Amino acid sequence: MANELTRRWFHSPRLRQPSTEPDRTASWLEMFYDLVVATALVRVGTAYATDITPTTSLIFVLILVAVCQTWMGFAFYSNRFVVDDVLHRGLVFVQLFIVVVIAAVLPDAFRGDMRPFMLAHGAARCVLVALHVRNAYQADAARDMCRRYAIGFSVGALLWLSSGLFGVEYWPLLATLAIIVDFSTPLNRASRELALSYPLDTAHLSERYGVFTVILLASSFLAAVTHIGGQHGVWGGLLMGGLCLVVAISIWWIYFDDIAGSRLKSKRMAAFVWVYAHLPFAASITLMAVGIRDAAQTEFMTAVPTTARLLLSGGLAVLFASVGLIDSVTERRQAELSDASRVRVRLISALLFALLIPIGRVVAGWVFLALVAGVCIAQVLFDLSMAPEVEAVGERPDGAPTRAPAGSVARAPQAGRIPDAGEAVRRGTPNELRRDMYYHLMEGSWLQVFAAISAAFLAINVVFAGLYMLQPASIENMAATSFVDAFSFSVQTMSTIGYGGMSPATTYGHVVVTIEAFVGLLSVALATGLLFAKASRPRSSVLFSKPVLIVERDGKRTLTFRVGNARGNDVVEASIRVVLLLSERSPTGEEMRRFHDVKLQRESSPLFVLSWTVFHDIDEGSPFFGLDVEDLVEDRARMIVTLVGYDSTYAQTTHARHMYDPLDFRVNERFVDVITTLDDGRIAVDYGRFHDTQPV
Repeated sequence: MANELTRRWFHSPRLRQPSTEPDRTASWLEMFYDLVVATALVRVGTAYATDITPTTSLIFVLILVAVCQTWMGFAFYSNRFVVDDVLHRGLVFVQLFIVVVIAAVLPDAFRGDMRPFMLAHGAARCVLVALHVRNAYQADAARDMCRRYAIGFSVGALLWLSSGLFGVEYWPLLATLAIIVDFSTPLNRASRELALSYPLDTAHLSERYGVFTVILLASSFLAAVTHIGGQHGVWGGLLMGGLCLVVAISIWWIYFDDIAGSRLKSKRMAAFVWVYAHLPFAASITLMAVGIRDAAQTEFMTAVPTTARLLLSGGLAVLFASVGLIDSVTERRQAELSDASRVRVRLISALLFALLIPIGRVVAGWVFLALVAGVCIAQVLFDLSMAPEVEAVGERPDGAPTRAPAGSVARAPQAGRIPDAGEAVRRGTPNELRRDMYYHLMEGSWLQVFAAISAAFLAINVVFAGLYMLQPASIENMAATSFVDAFSFSVQTMSTIGYGGMSPATTYGHVVVTIEAFVGLLSVALATGLLFAKASRPRSSVLFSKPVLIVERDGKRTLTFRVGNARGNDVVEASIRVVLLLSERSPTGEEMRRFHDVKLQRESSPLFVLSWTVFHDIDEGSPFFGLDVEDLVEDRARMIVTLVGYDSTYAQTTHARHMYDPLDFRVNERFVDVITTLDDGRIAVDYGRFHDTQPV
């Protein structure tokens, strides 16, 4: 096969086997193809933005879907087959030339003359038919699938050509029928059964979609920023350009940390949802690019035009709704929160972008762009909080192994230092067993809790402010174009303050106020419950000595450490347990970790207020018998200490645990005394010397 592929003029296509060729990447031809198609899609959005009407909206959808179908047809073809001779390249370049022709005739299409576009697109579909016909006769495998695709796509191509030649009056019907045929050809039951026999390379396909998204996003961003004129001055231009860049970076971040870093769920039609949900995703990028260009050209203190708001904020609403749809059929790896949480956040952000459309008419242009960028940044911060761990080296989206990057060096653990169980990276956790938002906030810091509550409070009030502005007359004494008034009235309603200056004046206003009052009650209840549960949760104040000592005591070799109550409150009926964890090898050669109970001289204390020194006799029944520190290091030993007691302050049971590594063990040393008696008879405990030792 290698000799056959060296014949550059002509060789037969070969069906690719993903299981035996796991490291394939996108070729230079594929990336060049993506660049040309992405440029054409950006031009589609630019042409549509010049005149937005119901008719041009229909034309935009048809053209964008058609161009994306052309790209998807070639992407799936090149994913399954390996071929790179002159004939193949010639057919691909012919199709690219037709894509350029499509981009050139777009203005005519949006002015009502669809014939040139339909003829050109029909010719592009004929090229795809030619590729499959060639495979049906020359490929060693998948001929039945290629014949089926060639027949189905031929019908679609004939519909496109006939609509361009004869369907001047009925082109919407014929074009829609052609799109349905093109979609149904790979999606019908017989085609799906055939596709199972010739599986796709999911890693390569994910890479193709990723490369195409990067090129489309970069092309859209460049088309936007190159039109930012000098009307803002140097600093103003930097601000506007920076906000545009923040939006582009956020979309890139979310796609490649979320969509490209997720695996498909084992759900019916999940793969098809993933593939075809990229259509509105691509459309939204083209719309967003034109909208952000026009918004960035708006004067600082002037409201962004309606068309620009619709394209930018509406496009982002569609984009995040598409991301939510994709997230519903994928499972995020290395995530701490459940997948349902990210779907909800995507849909909420889509709602926020939709509500920014009416809000944008009453705020300055730079403020509108800043609000848009702020919502995008919030999405990135959410992604960072839900998946703080980076992807492990050696894993691909489809689960196949990969090579480590050149020059990478694995960090070896510190000698004798065994990572704590809490430091473990949990991989492959079932989605239904991951953390929910409540658990995430309970385990998080107070800063995270207040940031989450503040963000939710602002987001809810922004949503309802936008709803009030949809009908300015719905609120009495509210300025029709004042977002500040609408936001203030929303805050008063949610917090039940009601100063009396503004009040609902229409049925619509009363309905929205009723909904917000209900949402406010639920929000206050949830926030109060969260804060109370987090504040009232008992925190252990138990201090464990850093070293563990092995010393002769009363003629016996004794292991000792000490614990202290740093808070000094009453902890009654305290009990302590010590377990030694050792790596052992079974008679069959299997290595395993085993727990060994360590018997203490005293395992409970009726009152634990100051300090407690724990002793264990190392005799024949001790798991430490016959072991020295070097043996503990070799056996990767861990000594686990747990303490349980009733905290009278919280009126709840408190828990504490500590783990000792082999490097924490010291021989022939004893603890210095930390308890002294003051002149007035009171007892003093010096916790500053709690870990200090001295030689025996």
